[in-house]
Amino acid sequence: MEIISDKNFDALHPAGISLGDICTFYTLTPLEYIKSKYTNFNWADYEYYDEFKKLFPEIFKDTKYWATTGIGSIYPVKTSVDNLTQTDLTLLGRGLGGERFSPPPFAVITFDTEPEEKGTHTITVTFTNTDGDEFTDTVEITFE
Repeated sequence: MEIISDKNFDALHPAGISLGDICTFYTLTPLEYIKSKYTNFNWADYEYYDEFKKLFPEIFKDTKYWATTGIGSIYPVKTSVDNLTQTDLTLLGRGLGGERFSPPPFAVITFDTEPEEKGTHTITVTFTNTDGDEFTDTVEITFE
């Protein structure tokens, strides 16, 4: 995964340079639940519980987003975009295909710092799969 801005972000991140080292990737996945032979994740003791609850509020308030065993069946992934692994990106989402409601985002990316150059940045996010296929999209973000 690569994230770049069309504007200078700071002295270490001029326009067009990867911002992966200053972006955090958050998602939820049942992968570790399955790999652990269906051991529930203990959200109550997780140090980043409040962050995930804020980023994915629908997940933590509405049981329609849980697998059959509840919130413990989804595990958190929180890592720098630069440190993402193939495993981190495996089995994302909560099995909601075809549902009649709009699911919450399957991932959230945050910036760890604000850019020195304020204003609107066009951020380009590119995913490259294991076959080398690239999937790219842009979003405009205004930093004030």
